[in-house]
Amino acid sequence: MVKNSIVQKLKPETKKIIWRVSIGFLGFYLLWALVFGIGIYGFRWDSEVAYFTSQIFPYPAAVVNYKHFVSTSEFLNDLAALKQYYKQAQGVDFASTEGRNKLKGLRKDLINQLVEEKIMRLEAKNYGITISDAEFQEEYSNIVKANGGEEQLRKQVKDYYNWTLDEFKERVKFSILQKKLDQRISEDERINEEERKKAEEALAQAKGGADFKTLVAQYSEDPATAQNDGDLGFISKGALEASLEEAAFSLKKGEVYPEVIKTKYGYYIIKCTARKNSQVRISAILVRVKDFNDWLEAKKQEYVIWYFLKG
Repeated sequence: MVKNSIVQKLKPETKKIIWRVSIGFLGFYLLWALVFGIGIYGFRWDSEVAYFTSQIFPYPAAVVNYKHFVSTSEFLNDLAALKQYYKQAQGVDFASTEGRNKLKGLRKDLINQLVEEKIMRLEAKNYGITISDAEFQEEYSNIVKANGGEEQLRKQVKDYYNWTLDEFKERVKFSILQKKLDQRISEDERINEEERKKAEEALAQAKGGADFKTLVAQYSEDPATAQNDGDLGFISKGALEASLEEAAFSLKKGEVYPEVIKTKYGYYIIKCTARKNSQVRISAILVRVKDFNDWLEAKKQEYVIWYFLKG
């Protein structure tokens, strides 16, 4: 009762002081945000103070599809790690002209990398890709062993990137996610419908008796063999990807394998041209599929991306 009466009976002068302090604090807060916003966006500030400020004020570095943000604090943290690495590993002086030019390139590459990472995470979610504790522990254990133990690894990531082990572990998790997404993309026939159709068309003509050398010139996308009419030479077992090798050694001279063969390089149509002892000679048509980078570049065109930070 006494406290309430005290609050209610605050002197007008006291209320004015409280009001002025509040307005002053708000003004300082807004001025702080404005000054560092101008510095970060307009003058490429990347100091520790700028990073600290970016953790308080949610400046966006980029926005993907209107609602998925790449934060400036994330960008500045990764940029600091890159600068640390190039200083330690290559002795780059970022105060020099050469170093400043190097930094511009790093900034440009990094913002693109973070946008791509955001897209990969979104696409991995669409595919339902997750990472189990067992998958992480296996990958992390291999890295620890390769680097001489966890304490040695801790020292290396600290010295080269100024990361904690927890920060490094998050990057290991993303690496696993990217590998799993890459695998899923390579298995998704919808992504290479046109390529598959092209390969099936070439196979149909080969099975129909068309001249294989002519088909190689028309369809093959393997520059290493296209000039040799698709000839891969004599092949021994163990030299080819398993699916391609199995198909090749099942053929007699003059036969075309009756199916399109999917490999990590693309779709193959093969013909046996000779056999000698334990070797087989084949000619091949290769229709390349989109690799992960091709897929990612195409996927970026489907997203609305706004960039706010300069390179």
